[in-house]
Amino acid sequence: MDETIESKVIAGYKQGHSLRQIAVDTNLGYSKCRKILITAGLYTSPMTDKVLDLAEQGHSKEEIAQILCCKPKTIESYIPYTKCVYNSDTPTINAQRIRKHRAKQARQE
Repeated sequence: MDETIESKVIAGYKQGHSLRQIAVDTNLGYSKCRKILITAGLYTSPMTDKVLDLAEQGHSKEEIAQILCCKPKTIESYIPYTKCVYNSDTPTINAQRIRKHRAKQARQE
């Protein structure tokens, strides 16, 4: 059975690898690896704690960004996934269709 990207990230983290090394090993971005670990409940930092605390209080991503003096996109990287992981080994049917369409477009170029 093939390992999913998520399980590879989690396994690397549990083995004591740094987030940067996990990102290199899995060919993912640092933020994506961190977000996978946050979603799994394995990663925490002062920034993660602040973002999650403010989100639990009902603040929007934009409000949290304003409070913490950063961009909403930064805040997004600290909030756990709620649907699925982007570029997952086990994509949804819609994601499979999108990948197929993009591959077709790339071949035509």
